[in-house]
Amino acid sequence: MARKPGSRTAQPRNVTVRARAWQAMRSLRVFDLGQVMSVSEIERWNAAKFIRALAYTGFLREVASANPGRRMCTTWRLVRDCGPRAPVIRSMGEVFDPNSGLVYARVGTVGWTVKGVEGRQ
Repeated sequence: MARKPGSRTAQPRNVTVRARAWQAMRSLRVFDLGQVMSVSEIERWNAAKFIRALAYTGFLREVASANPGRRMCTTWRLVRDCGPRAPVIRSMGEVFDPNSGLVYARVGTVGWTVKGVEGRQ
């Protein structure tokens, strides 16, 4: 069946490397930086920034650290699986969850708070 002139078709979504990293974290549940990098083909700096932001906002917890200060050896556990769409890092260390519409703010180095988005509380 032909499409009517002027009608819109659904555009395929571009799958970002962070979306692939998020899917890897969701499937592995317990992982380290190297595993996420190899599964999702994300660069080290990008994966480390994503993991750090998720950890600071309570999505991830550190399970074990073989060498303090070396992120490659740190093992992480996904503790807040918010859904299939990857969280988005915003300025000031905030992380937006597109599945629920909530923004999680960084509080120090541990913990998180929830801020309402677009009238949501």
